[in-house]
Amino acid sequence: MLLSWLIIIPIIGGIICWQCERINHILPGIIAIITLFTELLLFILIYQQCQNTIHPHNTLWLLTYNINWISIGVNFFLAVDNLTIIMLLLTIFLGLISVLCISNNHPNIGLFHFNILIIISCTIGMFLSIDTFLFLCFWEIVNIPVYFLTTNFGYRKCTSNNLCLKAATKFFIYSQISSLCMLSVIVILANIYHNTHGVWSFNYQDLISLNLNKYTEYLLMITLFISFAIKIPIVPLHSWYVEIQTYAPTNGVMDINSFLLKTAIYGIIRFCIPFFPISSNQFILIISIIGLSNIIYGAIMSFSQTDVKRIISYISISHMGLLLIAIYSVYSTAYYGIIIFILSHSISTTGLIIITGYFYKYLNTRNINIINGLWANMGIIPALLTIFITAIFGLPGTGNFIGEFTILLANFSINPILTIIIIISLLLLVIPSLRTLQLICYGKYTLINNYMFNITRKDQLVLLILAIVLILLGVYPQLILTMLFKINK
Repeated sequence: MLLSWLIIIPIIGGIICWQCERINHILPGIIAIITLFTELLLFILIYQQCQNTIHPHNTLWLLTYNINWISIGVNFFLAVDNLTIIMLLLTIFLGLISVLCISNNHPNIGLFHFNILIIISCTIGMFLSIDTFLFLCFWEIVNIPVYFLTTNFGYRKCTSNNLCLKAATKFFIYSQISSLCMLSVIVILANIYHNTHGVWSFNYQDLISLNLNKYTEYLLMITLFISFAIKIPIVPLHSWYVEIQTYAPTNGVMDINSFLLKTAIYGIIRFCIPFFPISSNQFILIISIIGLSNIIYGAIMSFSQTDVKRIISYISISHMGLLLIAIYSVYSTAYYGIIIFILSHSISTTGLIIITGYFYKYLNTRNINIINGLWANMGIIPALLTIFITAIFGLPGTGNFIGEFTILLANFSINPILTIIIIISLLLLVIPSLRTLQLICYGKYTLINNYMFNITRKDQLVLLILAIVLILLGVYPQLILTMLFKINK
C-alpha cells in the first residue's frame, strides 16, 4: 500500500494547491513543499522496508503492491527493485528542488503547483508500474500537465505570436506518436500471450517469458524503441524537445529535463531490452551509430546557439546519445556508469536551468551576448555556475566524469575504435560550455553589468545543495552505490 501512496499523495497535494490559491497565494507553495517532504519520508520508509525484508531468490522485486483493476488481465501492479529506488529518489529530490524554486508571485500559482505535482505523480507511477498497460496510462497522462504548463505559464516573450502553443502542440503530437507505438506493442504482446495461454495478461513477468519468432521480435523491438527514442530524444525525433525546453517555464523545464526524460531511458532498460533480448543484442551496432550521431549533432548545434536554454538542450541531446550507447553495452560495469551519469546529469542541468531562470527573471533575457561580464554582480552564483558547467563536459571531481569514465571503460572492451570516436566527439562539448561560461562571467562590459542580482538565501541554499551532491557523486560515488545496492540481499 505504501507504493500506491507515492502516486496518490502528489495528486491530493496538487488538488489542494489548486483550490487553496483562492485563500492565500502563499499557501500553494507551502502545501507543495509539505507534500514532497511527505513523499521523501514515505520513500525512506519504503527503502527501510526493502532493507529489512528477506527477498526470495526467485523474485525480481523488493516490494510489490498488486490488485485487480480491469477484468481483461490488467492489474494495478506496482513494484520496486534497485533501479526503481534510484529513479524514485531522483524524482522526489529534484521535484522538491523544483517546488522550492517556484516564486509565490507567479500568476495562477495554485494551478502551476498542481501541474508540477501531477508531473511528479505520473513520473513516479511510470517508475513503479510493472503492468505494461498501467505504465502506458502514466506515459500518456503526464503529457497533459506538460502541455498546460507550456501554454499557460511559458516564456513571456513568445505569448504574442503563440510560440508557446506551437511548442506545446508539437510536443503533444510527438508524444501521441510515441504512445501509439507503445500501445501497438503492448496489445500485440498481450494477444500473443492470450493465444498461447488462453488468458489475457499485461503483466511484465508474463510478457517477458514469451517466445517470439525472429521477425515478430524485430518488428516489435523497433516499434517500442521508436516509442522511447522520441522521448529520449534521438535525432531526428528531437525538435519537440528543443522547442519545449525553450518556451516552457523554468520549473517545467527542470522537471522535463531532470527526470521526465529519464523515463524513456528507464523504459528501454526495463522493457525494451528484457522483452526483446535477441534482437536488441543484434541491434547494438545500429544503436552505437545512432548514439554517436546524437553526440556529434548536439555538440555541433550547441555552437551556434545564443539562448542558454537552447545550449543546455543540445548538450543534453549529446549526453542522451552517450546514455543510449551505454544501455546497450553487454557489460554490467556500464550500468553503474549509467546510474551515476543519470544522477549527475540531472543535478547539473537542474542547477543550470535554475540559474538561467534567474537571468530571465532579473535581466529579462537569456542571450549570452547580452548577459555577459557578470562575475562581480552575481554573488555566489559564478562559483556555482562554474561547477555546473564544468560538470557538463565531465571535469574530474564531478559525478558526470565518473559516469562518463565508467561508461567509456565498459564500451572500450566491446569496440575500442568506436569508443575513441565517442571520446573525441564528447570533447566538442567543452567548447560551447566554456564559451557560455566565459561570456556570462567575463564577457565584454555592457549596461547590464550594473545590475546586481538579488537572489534569496533560500535560492542560494538550493543551488549549494545541488553543487554539494554533484561533487559528492564525483569524489565518492561508492557511497551512493553502496547505499542503493546494499539491499540486494
